Amino acid sequence: MSNTSFPVGSDLPALEGRIHRLLRRVIELEQLNAELRRQAHHDLLTGLPNRRLLADRLSVGMARARRSRHPLAVCCLDLDGFKLINDTHGHAAGDVLLVTLARRLEQVVRAEETVARVGGDEFVLLLDLDLPTDLDPVLRRVLAAVHAPVDLGGQAVQVAASVGHVLYPAAMDDGVDADTLLRLADQAMYHAKREGQSLSRPAPLSTPAPAPSAPSASPRTRSQPPPEVFHAVSLQVAGDGRGPDDVRRSG
Repeated sequence: MSNTSFPVGSDLPALEGRIHRLLRRVIELEQLNAELRRQAHHDLLTGLPNRRLLADRLSVGMARARRSRHPLAVCCLDLDGFKLINDTHGHAAGDVLLVTLARRLEQVVRAEETVARVGGDEFVLLLDLDLPTDLDPVLRRVLAAVHAPVDLGGQAVQVAASVGHVLYPAAMDDGVDADTLLRLADQAMYHAKREGQSLSRPAPLSTPAPAPSAPSASPRTRSQPPPEVFHAVSLQVAGDGRGPDDVRRSG
């Protein structure tokens, strides 16, 4: 006969209690693991995708663009005037501003598109387009959303933005990599920043040849694409802070 013993009726409540505690602990560990995974791929302040998740989504977006031949827009956005607000109103107010703008940018793009925070006041947008001409209206809404007033404890403040963008694979070698796309969009963004606030600039229409070996320049001082390959997307803001077509993208 087997020597296995089974709990008698008086032991069942204690056993059930141990099982419930074990299940609760398992659930807590699963929730902790999910939160750790989220933190590994998202910006802690805004909840937006971080550089790691951006890299994954950019790789997927490039593959989709190659298959469909519909352009993917890679847009680098940098806030103009954020440092002044941060210095004047404090870092807590600066954080409120960043979170507010993050939510606005999410409302401008489609749910399946990406808005990532990659630096203090730097963002990257990945936009799926049907035609290259679809980009300008979206960027105008982006600039308008950034420029609209933000309430910081009863005081309205405003910032502007400079945006650089590149389209893939339109007019570009299909073999270009993700780092090159981000670098081109970043260069175009600094070109726009030099020209003034609330501007967007596209990157060169073809992939530039690799630069000769030389000491690396900082992002703020590296060479820029020639001005003649750019066109402007400027912002016109009404008195209430709304720009043209100030609605969420559809379709």
